[in-house]
Amino acid sequence: RAVDSACKSIGRTVQVFMDGGIMRGTDVLKALALGADVVMVGRPVVWGLACEGEKGVHHVLSLLRDELVLAMKLCGVTSIKDITPNIVQHESHYRSKL
Repeated sequence: RAVDSACKSIGRTVQVFMDGGIMRGTDVLKALALGADVVMVGRPVVWGLACEGEKGVHHVLSLLRDELVLAMKLCGVTSIKDITPNIVQHESHYRSKL
């Protein structure tokens, strides 16, 4: 939600960098859909580094990439450029239907 409101308030005069809370490829997809131009990954990379050094970092980044690609396929998106806000629905959208 913060990414979405930040992007709306600043318009497209600057690039939006999302840093924090990215743990899965679906998090990357949501951040991009809500307007982030760049998504930074910190904690998972540090965990990979702590566990297996360079090999661990490579593994973590591969997992994130694979999860992002799968999430994009499930949304019917084939390119980062095709990610749009309409692929993300806030949970309140579904609660109002009950």
